[in-house]
Amino acid sequence: MKRFLRRALYTAQAIPAGLRGELTIARAELRAVHIDGRTGKHTDLGVICRKKVTRVFVLDIVDAMVDAAGAGQHITFNNYKYHDSGIGVTGEANTDSAIETTDQENRVAGTQVDSSSASVGIYTSVGTITYTHTLAITEHGLFNASTSGQLLDRSVFAAVNVVDTDSIQFTYTLTINPEA
Repeated sequence: MKRFLRRALYTAQAIPAGLRGELTIARAELRAVHIDGRTGKHTDLGVICRKKVTRVFVLDIVDAMVDAAGAGQHITFNNYKYHDSGIGVTGEANTDSAIETTDQENRVAGTQVDSSSASVGIYTSVGTITYTHTLAITEHGLFNASTSGQLLDRSVFAAVNVVDTDSIQFTYTLTINPEA
């Protein structure tokens, strides 16, 4: 009987949330392009991660809706545009609040785009970080400030090796669907 229950649980977890009757309203995706600083060659790395909107960002949404800061000082969502990267390898968690191990490069303000349609909201931020060291970049975060600030999403991925003058163009997309 235990074996049957374990197999049933495993099978249920393998079914996508939407098909199990759960509401799935947001999806995060990170794409990257490696730009060789010496040759200018662009290498599209495609989607390198699909995860991890943080708990603090979700709480910021609720705070903004109820104006928890008071007197109209609610969260400004258009500040979630600062791209940072690092060399940490610990998996993502919705409790993350920072990059695990910084790469010592400055955060960059991304260009924000509203790619929404009549039926779905799509937020995109594109930021290019230029490196001054030889590193194996393994994580990315999107923040609401150029230093410190709140983390919207942290992604961990297979190493992207960079040397002095190389860049990585990160494209972060958050898709929010209304309930069907």
